[in-house]
Amino acid sequence: MGKALLISVGGSPSPIIKSINRFKPQYIIFFASKGSESMISQIRRNITYDYKADDKIVVNDGEDLTASYSVLREKLPEILKRWRIKPSQLLVDYTGGTKSMSAAMVLSTIDNCRKYIYIGGKKRTKQGLGIVIEGEERTLILTNPWNRYAVELKKQATFLFNQCHFDICVQVLSKAEKMVDKSEKRYYRMWKEIVEGYAYWDKFMHKVAKNKLYRGKSEMGILVGAQPELKRFLRQLSKNCKFLSEMDDKKLFLDLLANAKRRAEVERKYDDAVARLYRALEKLAQMELKNLGINTSNVKETQIPETIREEFVKKYKTKDKDGKEVIRLGLFADYKLLKELNHPLGDKFFEVRNGEEKTQKDIEAVLNVRNNSILAHGDVPVKAEHYHRLFQKILEFSNTKESDIPVFPQIEIP
Repeated sequence: MGKALLISVGGSPSPIIKSINRFKPQYIIFFASKGSESMISQIRRNITYDYKADDKIVVNDGEDLTASYSVLREKLPEILKRWRIKPSQLLVDYTGGTKSMSAAMVLSTIDNCRKYIYIGGKKRTKQGLGIVIEGEERTLILTNPWNRYAVELKKQATFLFNQCHFDICVQVLSKAEKMVDKSEKRYYRMWKEIVEGYAYWDKFMHKVAKNKLYRGKSEMGILVGAQPELKRFLRQLSKNCKFLSEMDDKKLFLDLLANAKRRAEVERKYDDAVARLYRALEKLAQMELKNLGINTSNVKETQIPETIREEFVKKYKTKDKDGKEVIRLGLFADYKLLKELNHPLGDKFFEVRNGEEKTQKDIEAVLNVRNNSILAHGDVPVKAEHYHRLFQKILEFSNTKESDIPVFPQIEIP
Protein backbone atom coordinates (compact mmCIF):
# COMPACT_ATOMS: atom_id res chain seq x y z
CA MET A 1 0.00 0.00 0.00
CA GLY A 2 2.84 2.35 0.86
CA LYS A 3 6.52 2.17 0.02
CA ALA A 4 7.41 3.82 3.33
CA LEU A 5 5.69 4.01 6.72
CA LEU A 6 5.89 6.86 9.20
CA ILE A 7 4.76 5.44 12.54
CA SER A 8 4.55 7.04 15.96
CA VAL A 9 6.02 5.24 18.99
CA GLY A 10 4.55 5.33 22.48
CA GLY A 11 2.32 3.48 24.88
CA SER A 12 2.57 -0.14 23.80
CA PRO A 13 4.82 -1.70 21.13
CA SER A 14 2.20 -4.31 20.20
CA PRO A 15 0.00 -2.24 17.78
CA ILE A 16 3.14 -0.77 16.18
CA ILE A 17 4.60 -4.21 15.54
CA LYS A 18 1.26 -5.44 14.22
CA SER A 19 0.93 -2.49 11.81
CA ILE A 20 4.45 -2.87 10.43
CA ASN A 21 4.12 -6.63 9.90
CA ARG A 22 0.74 -6.22 8.24
CA PHE A 23 1.66 -3.48 5.73
CA LYS A 24 5.27 -4.58 5.20
CA PRO A 25 6.72 -1.24 4.08
CA GLN A 26 10.18 -1.30 2.49
CA TYR A 27 11.21 1.71 4.58
CA ILE A 28 10.19 2.61 8.14
CA ILE A 29 10.45 5.95 9.94
CA PHE A 30 9.85 5.83 13.68
CA PHE A 31 8.57 9.04 15.28
CA ALA A 32 9.29 8.94 19.01
CA SER A 33 9.71 11.17 22.01
CA LYS A 34 12.77 11.00 24.23
CA GLY A 35 10.68 8.92 26.61
CA SER A 36 9.59 6.34 24.00
CA GLU A 37 12.77 6.19 21.87
CA SER A 38 14.08 3.13 23.75
CA MET A 39 11.06 1.12 22.54
CA ILE A 40 12.30 1.21 18.91
CA SER A 41 14.87 -1.57 19.42
CA GLN A 42 12.19 -3.92 20.79
CA ILE A 43 9.96 -3.17 17.78
CA ARG A 44 12.81 -3.89 15.35
CA ARG A 45 13.40 -7.33 16.92
CA ASN A 46 9.77 -8.29 16.29
CA ILE A 47 9.53 -7.32 12.60
CA THR A 48 8.92 -10.60 10.78
CA TYR A 49 10.01 -9.74 7.22
CA ASP A 50 13.06 -8.22 5.52
CA TYR A 51 12.87 -4.51 4.79
CA LYS A 52 15.42 -2.14 3.23
CA ALA A 53 16.02 0.51 5.88
CA ASP A 54 14.64 2.41 8.84
CA ASP A 55 15.33 5.74 10.52
CA LYS A 56 13.97 7.68 13.45
CA ILE A 57 12.81 11.20 14.21
CA VAL A 58 12.87 12.13 17.89
CA VAL A 59 11.20 15.07 19.59
CA ASN A 60 12.39 16.16 23.04
CA ASP A 61 8.91 16.79 24.43
CA GLY A 62 6.13 14.66 23.02
CA GLU A 63 3.50 16.91 24.60
CA ASP A 64 4.69 19.95 22.62
CA LEU A 65 2.67 20.17 19.38
CA THR A 66 4.82 22.94 17.89
CA ALA A 67 8.06 21.09 18.57
CA SER A 68 6.64 17.84 17.16
CA TYR A 69 5.44 19.57 14.01
CA SER A 70 8.71 21.44 13.53
CA VAL A 71 10.95 18.42 13.83
CA LEU A 72 8.79 16.44 11.39
CA ARG A 73 8.76 19.27 8.84
CA GLU A 74 12.53 19.50 9.11
CA LYS A 75 13.58 15.84 9.21
CA LEU A 76 10.94 13.94 7.23
CA PRO A 77 11.68 15.49 3.80
CA GLU A 78 15.42 14.85 4.30
CA ILE A 79 14.86 11.15 4.98
CA LEU A 80 12.43 10.69 2.08
CA LYS A 81 14.81 12.46 -0.28
CA ARG A 82 17.70 10.24 0.82
CA TRP A 83 15.61 7.15 0.15
CA ARG A 84 14.16 8.62 -3.06
CA ILE A 85 10.65 8.21 -1.74
CA LYS A 86 7.89 10.50 -3.00
CA PRO A 87 5.70 11.97 -0.23
CA SER A 88 2.68 10.37 -1.94
CA GLN A 89 4.29 6.94 -1.34
CA LEU A 90 4.24 7.48 2.41
CA LEU A 91 1.76 5.74 4.71
CA VAL A 92 1.21 7.33 8.12
CA ASP A 93 0.26 5.42 11.27
CA TYR A 94 -0.45 7.86 14.10
CA THR A 95 -1.70 5.29 16.66
CA GLY A 96 1.17 5.53 19.17
CA GLY A 97 2.69 8.51 20.94
CA THR A 98 0.95 11.47 22.50
CA LYS A 99 -2.04 13.30 21.05
CA SER A 100 0.27 16.19 20.18
CA MET A 101 2.56 13.86 18.26
CA SER A 102 -0.40 12.37 16.38
CA ALA A 103 -1.72 15.81 15.48
CA ALA A 104 1.73 16.90 14.30
CA MET A 105 2.04 13.84 12.07
CA VAL A 106 -1.25 14.58 10.34
CA LEU A 107 -0.54 18.32 9.99
CA SER A 108 2.93 17.79 8.54
CA THR A 109 1.85 15.20 5.95
CA ILE A 110 -1.67 16.25 4.98
CA ASP A 111 -0.62 17.97 1.75
CA ASN A 112 0.70 14.76 0.17
CA CYS A 113 -0.18 11.65 2.18
CA ARG A 114 -2.98 9.56 0.69
CA LYS A 115 -3.73 7.11 3.54
CA TYR A 116 -3.58 7.15 7.32
CA ILE A 117 -3.65 4.19 9.68
CA TYR A 118 -5.09 4.06 13.16
CA ILE A 119 -5.15 0.95 15.34
CA GLY A 120 -8.29 1.12 17.44
CA GLY A 121 -10.57 -1.21 19.34
CA LYS A 122 -13.47 -1.14 21.78
CA LYS A 123 -11.73 -3.05 24.58
CA ARG A 124 -9.20 -0.84 26.37
CA THR A 125 -7.39 -0.75 29.66
CA LYS A 126 -8.26 1.75 32.44
CA GLN A 127 -11.99 1.10 32.12
CA GLY A 128 -12.07 1.89 28.42
CA LEU A 129 -9.88 5.00 28.60
CA GLY A 130 -6.42 3.49 28.15
CA ILE A 131 -4.69 1.61 25.37
CA VAL A 132 -6.36 -1.13 23.34
CA ILE A 133 -6.08 -4.56 24.93
CA GLU A 134 -3.61 -6.78 23.10
CA GLY A 135 -5.37 -9.13 20.70
CA GLU A 136 -8.42 -6.81 20.45
CA GLU A 137 -6.91 -4.36 17.98
CA ARG A 138 -8.82 -3.22 14.88
CA THR A 139 -6.94 -1.57 12.02
CA LEU A 140 -8.60 1.45 10.41
CA ILE A 141 -7.29 2.66 7.05
CA LEU A 142 -8.43 6.23 6.59
CA THR A 143 -8.47 8.24 3.39
CA ASN A 144 -6.92 11.67 3.74
CA PRO A 145 -9.93 14.03 3.89
CA TRP A 146 -7.75 16.73 2.35
CA ASN A 147 -7.38 14.55 -0.74
CA ARG A 148 -11.12 14.17 -1.07
CA TYR A 149 -12.16 17.75 -0.53
CA ALA A 150 -9.00 19.87 -1.14
CA VAL A 151 -10.72 22.69 0.71
CA GLU A 152 -7.77 25.09 0.82
CA LEU A 153 -6.92 24.53 -2.83
CA LYS A 154 -10.54 25.26 -3.77
CA LYS A 155 -10.31 28.53 -1.86
CA GLN A 156 -7.06 29.42 -3.59
CA ALA A 157 -8.45 28.57 -7.03
CA THR A 158 -11.61 30.58 -6.37
CA PHE A 159 -9.63 33.65 -5.28
CA LEU A 160 -7.19 33.42 -8.18
CA PHE A 161 -9.90 33.07 -10.82
CA ASN A 162 -11.92 35.96 -9.47
CA GLN A 163 -8.77 38.12 -9.48
CA CYS A 164 -8.11 37.19 -13.14
CA HIS A 165 -4.99 35.14 -12.33
CA PHE A 166 -6.17 32.38 -14.62
CA ASP A 167 -2.86 30.64 -15.37
CA ILE A 168 -1.94 30.32 -11.69
CA CYS A 169 -5.47 29.10 -10.99
CA VAL A 170 -4.92 26.31 -13.53
CA GLN A 171 -1.74 25.31 -11.68
CA VAL A 172 -3.61 25.10 -8.37
CA LEU A 173 -6.37 22.98 -9.93
CA SER A 174 -3.74 20.70 -11.48
CA LYS A 175 -2.25 20.20 -8.02
CA ALA A 176 -5.71 19.43 -6.61
CA GLU A 177 -6.40 16.94 -9.39
CA LYS A 178 -3.19 15.07 -8.57
CA MET A 179 -3.94 15.03 -4.84
CA VAL A 180 -7.56 13.94 -4.75
CA ASP A 181 -8.98 10.46 -4.84
CA LYS A 182 -9.68 8.89 -8.22
CA SER A 183 -13.41 9.44 -7.77
CA GLU A 184 -12.86 13.23 -7.52
CA LYS A 185 -10.39 13.69 -10.38
CA ARG A 186 -13.07 14.17 -13.03
CA TYR A 187 -14.52 17.09 -11.07
CA TYR A 188 -11.20 18.93 -10.93
CA ARG A 189 -10.42 18.18 -14.57
CA MET A 190 -13.71 19.86 -15.44
CA TRP A 191 -12.81 23.00 -13.51
CA LYS A 192 -9.33 23.03 -15.00
CA GLU A 193 -10.77 22.81 -18.52
CA ILE A 194 -13.11 25.71 -17.78
CA VAL A 195 -10.44 27.92 -16.23
CA GLU A 196 -8.06 27.16 -19.12
CA GLY A 197 -10.84 28.25 -21.46
CA TYR A 198 -11.16 31.62 -19.72
CA ALA A 199 -7.36 31.95 -19.63
CA TYR A 200 -7.20 31.56 -23.41
CA TRP A 201 -10.13 33.92 -23.85
CA ASP A 202 -8.38 36.55 -21.73
CA LYS A 203 -5.47 36.31 -24.22
CA PHE A 204 -7.90 36.73 -27.19
CA MET A 205 -7.31 33.12 -28.28
CA HIS A 206 -11.00 32.71 -28.97
CA LYS A 207 -11.07 29.42 -30.91
CA VAL A 208 -9.12 27.47 -28.28
CA ALA A 209 -11.16 29.14 -25.53
CA LYS A 210 -14.44 28.17 -27.18
CA ASN A 211 -13.45 24.51 -27.51
CA LYS A 212 -12.36 24.26 -23.88
CA LEU A 213 -15.37 26.09 -22.48
CA TYR A 214 -17.80 23.97 -24.51
CA ARG A 215 -16.14 20.79 -23.19
CA GLY A 216 -16.27 22.15 -19.65
CA LYS A 217 -19.92 23.14 -20.08
CA SER A 218 -20.83 19.67 -21.33
CA GLU A 219 -19.11 18.06 -18.34
CA MET A 220 -20.73 20.46 -15.89
CA GLY A 221 -24.12 19.72 -17.42
CA ILE A 222 -23.60 16.08 -16.43
CA LEU A 223 -22.49 16.89 -12.88
CA VAL A 224 -24.96 19.68 -12.13
CA GLY A 225 -27.68 17.24 -11.09
CA ALA A 226 -25.55 16.15 -8.14
CA GLN A 227 -24.47 19.70 -7.34
CA PRO A 228 -27.32 22.16 -7.94
CA GLU A 229 -25.13 25.02 -6.66
CA LEU A 230 -23.38 24.87 -10.05
CA LYS A 231 -26.54 25.93 -11.92
CA ARG A 232 -25.92 29.69 -11.71
CA PHE A 233 -22.36 29.31 -12.96
CA LEU A 234 -23.55 27.01 -15.75
CA ARG A 235 -26.03 29.64 -16.96
CA GLN A 236 -23.27 32.27 -17.22
CA LEU A 237 -20.93 29.76 -18.84
CA SER A 238 -23.59 29.01 -21.47
CA LYS A 239 -23.91 32.74 -22.25
CA ASN A 240 -20.16 33.00 -22.64
CA CYS A 241 -20.04 29.98 -24.95
CA LYS A 242 -22.75 31.52 -27.12
CA PHE A 243 -20.81 34.79 -27.31
CA LEU A 244 -17.65 32.97 -28.45
CA SER A 245 -19.54 30.90 -31.03
CA GLU A 246 -20.81 34.14 -32.62
CA MET A 247 -17.41 35.88 -32.63
CA ASP A 248 -17.09 38.52 -35.35
CA ASP A 249 -15.67 42.05 -35.57
CA LYS A 250 -18.51 43.52 -33.51
CA LYS A 251 -18.07 40.86 -30.83
CA LEU A 252 -14.31 41.47 -30.84
CA PHE A 253 -14.96 45.18 -30.21
CA LEU A 254 -17.12 44.26 -27.21
CA ASP A 255 -14.51 41.76 -26.04
CA LEU A 256 -11.83 44.43 -26.06
CA LEU A 257 -14.04 46.56 -23.82
CA ALA A 258 -14.58 43.57 -21.50
CA ASN A 259 -10.85 42.88 -21.34
CA ALA A 260 -10.20 46.53 -20.49
CA LYS A 261 -12.74 46.32 -17.67
CA ARG A 262 -10.97 43.30 -16.18
CA ARG A 263 -7.59 44.99 -16.37
CA ALA A 264 -8.89 48.17 -14.73
CA GLU A 265 -11.65 47.12 -12.36
CA VAL A 266 -10.15 43.84 -11.11
CA GLU A 267 -6.38 44.19 -11.53
CA ARG A 268 -6.15 48.02 -11.32
CA LYS A 269 -3.84 48.02 -14.36
CA TYR A 270 -5.04 51.25 -15.92
CA ASP A 271 -2.23 51.55 -18.49
CA ASP A 272 -3.14 48.13 -19.87
CA ALA A 273 -6.84 48.97 -19.76
CA VAL A 274 -6.44 52.20 -21.73
CA ALA A 275 -4.32 50.36 -24.33
CA ARG A 276 -7.22 47.96 -24.89
CA LEU A 277 -9.71 50.83 -25.10
CA TYR A 278 -7.53 52.47 -27.74
CA ARG A 279 -7.56 49.20 -29.72
CA ALA A 280 -11.34 48.92 -29.33
CA LEU A 281 -11.81 52.43 -30.69
CA GLU A 282 -9.51 51.61 -33.59
CA LYS A 283 -11.38 48.34 -34.21
CA LEU A 284 -14.66 50.24 -34.40
CA ALA A 285 -13.36 52.35 -37.27
CA GLN A 286 -11.75 49.38 -38.99
CA MET A 287 -15.08 47.52 -38.95
CA GLU A 288 -16.83 50.33 -40.81
CA LEU A 289 -14.00 50.72 -43.31
CA LYS A 290 -13.99 46.96 -43.87
CA ASN A 291 -17.69 47.19 -44.75
CA LEU A 292 -16.64 49.69 -47.41
CA GLY A 293 -14.03 47.27 -48.74
CA ILE A 294 -11.06 49.09 -47.19
CA ASN A 295 -8.27 47.24 -45.38
CA THR A 296 -6.57 49.77 -43.10
CA SER A 297 -3.30 47.81 -43.25
CA ASN A 298 -3.16 48.15 -47.03
CA VAL A 299 -5.29 51.02 -48.31
CA LYS A 300 -5.36 51.57 -52.05
CA GLU A 301 -4.71 55.15 -53.17
CA THR A 302 -7.90 55.10 -55.22
CA GLN A 303 -9.91 54.38 -52.04
CA ILE A 304 -8.78 57.68 -50.51
CA PRO A 305 -10.83 60.77 -51.47
CA GLU A 306 -8.86 63.29 -53.50
CA THR A 307 -9.30 65.91 -50.74
CA ILE A 308 -6.89 64.02 -48.47
CA ARG A 309 -5.13 61.60 -50.87
CA GLU A 310 -1.87 63.52 -51.19
CA GLU A 311 -1.69 64.05 -47.41
CA PHE A 312 -2.36 60.38 -46.63
CA VAL A 313 0.10 59.04 -49.20
CA LYS A 314 2.80 61.34 -47.84
CA LYS A 315 2.14 60.58 -44.15
CA TYR A 316 1.12 56.94 -44.14
CA LYS A 317 2.90 55.20 -47.02
CA THR A 318 5.39 52.70 -45.59
CA LYS A 319 6.87 49.30 -46.37
CA ASP A 320 5.57 45.96 -45.17
CA LYS A 321 7.76 43.08 -43.98
CA ASP A 322 8.40 42.03 -47.60
CA GLY A 323 9.54 45.52 -48.57
CA LYS A 324 6.37 46.29 -50.53
CA GLU A 325 4.99 49.83 -50.29
CA VAL A 326 1.63 50.01 -48.52
CA ILE A 327 -0.56 52.71 -47.01
CA ARG A 328 -1.23 51.79 -43.39
CA LEU A 329 -3.55 53.89 -41.21
CA GLY A 330 -3.83 54.39 -37.46
CA LEU A 331 -6.76 55.37 -35.27
CA PHE A 332 -7.13 59.07 -36.06
CA ALA A 333 -6.42 58.52 -39.76
CA ASP A 334 -9.14 55.82 -39.82
CA TYR A 335 -11.73 58.27 -38.55
CA LYS A 336 -10.54 61.06 -40.82
CA LEU A 337 -10.93 58.72 -43.80
CA LEU A 338 -14.46 57.83 -42.61
CA LYS A 339 -15.29 61.53 -42.34
CA GLU A 340 -14.07 62.25 -45.85
CA LEU A 341 -16.14 59.31 -47.07
CA ASN A 342 -19.19 60.97 -45.41
CA HIS A 343 -19.61 58.10 -42.96
CA PRO A 344 -21.66 59.11 -39.87
CA LEU A 345 -19.08 57.59 -37.49
CA GLY A 346 -16.38 59.82 -38.94
CA ASP A 347 -18.65 62.84 -38.71
CA LYS A 348 -19.44 62.00 -35.09
CA PHE A 349 -15.77 61.58 -34.19
CA PHE A 350 -14.92 65.05 -35.49
CA GLU A 351 -18.23 66.59 -34.45
CA VAL A 352 -17.83 70.25 -33.58
CA ARG A 353 -19.44 71.41 -30.35
CA ASN A 354 -18.96 74.86 -28.89
CA GLY A 355 -16.36 75.62 -31.50
CA GLU A 356 -14.20 72.50 -31.04
CA GLU A 357 -14.12 68.86 -32.15
CA LYS A 358 -15.39 67.52 -28.84
CA THR A 359 -15.08 63.71 -29.21
CA GLN A 360 -11.64 63.89 -30.79
CA LYS A 361 -10.34 66.29 -28.14
CA ASP A 362 -11.71 64.19 -25.25
CA ILE A 363 -10.12 61.03 -26.60
CA GLU A 364 -6.85 62.75 -27.41
CA ALA A 365 -6.64 64.10 -23.85
CA VAL A 366 -6.79 60.60 -22.34
CA LEU A 367 -4.49 59.07 -24.95
CA ASN A 368 -1.93 61.80 -24.32
CA VAL A 369 -1.94 60.75 -20.66
CA ARG A 370 -1.20 57.18 -21.71
CA ASN A 371 1.55 58.30 -24.11
CA ASN A 372 3.22 60.00 -21.14
CA SER A 373 2.83 56.93 -18.90
CA ILE A 374 5.55 54.61 -17.64
CA LEU A 375 4.59 51.89 -20.14
CA ALA A 376 4.82 54.33 -23.05
CA HIS A 377 7.16 57.32 -23.30
CA GLY A 378 7.04 59.02 -19.89
CA ASP A 379 6.93 58.36 -16.18
CA VAL A 380 3.40 59.37 -15.15
CA PRO A 381 1.03 56.41 -14.49
CA VAL A 382 -2.46 56.34 -15.96
CA LYS A 383 -5.05 56.90 -13.24
CA ALA A 384 -8.46 55.31 -12.72
CA GLU A 385 -10.22 58.54 -13.71
CA HIS A 386 -8.50 58.50 -17.12
CA TYR A 387 -9.68 54.96 -17.78
CA HIS A 388 -13.26 55.69 -16.69
CA ARG A 389 -13.40 58.84 -18.79
CA LEU A 390 -12.28 57.05 -21.95
CA PHE A 391 -14.45 53.98 -21.26
CA GLN A 392 -17.60 56.07 -20.88
CA LYS A 393 -16.67 58.12 -23.95
CA ILE A 394 -16.37 55.00 -26.08
CA LEU A 395 -19.70 53.64 -24.84
CA GLU A 396 -21.37 56.93 -25.71
CA PHE A 397 -19.60 57.30 -29.05
CA SER A 398 -20.34 53.72 -30.18
CA ASN A 399 -23.91 53.60 -28.79
CA THR A 400 -22.91 50.55 -26.75
CA LYS A 401 -24.80 49.48 -23.65
CA GLU A 402 -22.64 48.19 -20.83
CA SER A 403 -24.98 45.19 -20.61
CA ASP A 404 -23.84 44.16 -24.12
CA ILE A 405 -20.28 43.60 -22.88
CA PRO A 406 -19.48 39.95 -22.02
CA VAL A 407 -18.80 39.20 -18.36
CA PHE A 408 -16.64 36.45 -16.95
CA PRO A 409 -18.48 34.74 -14.08
CA GLN A 410 -17.33 34.88 -10.47
CA ILE A 411 -16.71 31.37 -9.26
CA GLU A 412 -16.87 29.58 -5.95
CA ILE A 413 -15.80 25.98 -6.37
CA PRO A 414 -18.11 23.92 -4.13
